[in-house]
This record gives sequence, C-alpha cells and structure tokens, in this order.
Amino acid sequence: MPEAVRILCVDDEPTILSLERRLLESDGFTVFTAACGQDAIHIFEDEPVDIVLMDYWMTGMNGIDAAGHMKRLHPDVPIVFFSAYSELPSESLGLAETWLRKGQENPEDIISLLRSIARRAALARAS
Repeated sequence: MPEAVRILCVDDEPTILSLERRLLESDGFTVFTAACGQDAIHIFEDEPVDIVLMDYWMTGMNGIDAAGHMKRLHPDVPIVFFSAYSELPSESLGLAETWLRKGQENPEDIISLLRSIARRAALARAS
C-alpha cells in the first residue's frame, strides 16, 4: 500500500481549517494543521511534508512570508495557495505551484489536483 501523502494545511479561519482536514483525511491524506504562518513553519521544520495548502492572507505572518521561509528550507515541497482572492499578487510567483479560490472549487477537484501535484513532486524527487 502506498504511503499517505502528507499535507500541511495553514489557515487562520478555524472552520476552513477543520473542513480542509476532514476532506483530506477522508480521502486518505495525512494532515497537519496550523492556524498561522509561524506555527506552520515550526511544523514544516519538524515533520516531513509533501504539500503545503496555505491561505494567502492571514493575521500575523501572511502566506507569502511563510511560503518564502518554507521554500528556503525545502524548495522542492510544492505550495498551493488557497485564497478568497480572485487572483494572487505577483509576489506569489515562484513560491506557489498553483492557487485555488476558496468557495469556487469542487472538493473532488481539490483532491485530484493535490494528488497530481504529489505525484509530480514524488517523480521529481526520484529523478
């Protein structure tokens, strides 16, 4: 049996974070959660993570700052921004694999996208 994909979900909205966790765990992902960028960095440093699903705008350290720090630690880990914005500022270029718009994505499409990103990342690490 293949090892579960490990996802770090980061969002300062507890309801969103809980929904993400339930959706992903119900599909077999291993999920770590953080309610702020600083906590996410600590988890990222301590746990093996395959993908980061992160809110762009959070109180305290925003997603861009947290993603930049994570990319310096492990540039091969894909980051997906999950945001209410219709498009992300140019400062997110080079940090994120892609972005998803909150409330606009079908849960099955989110799962499919994350599995596809995990496969590509695993292939890149293997080569």
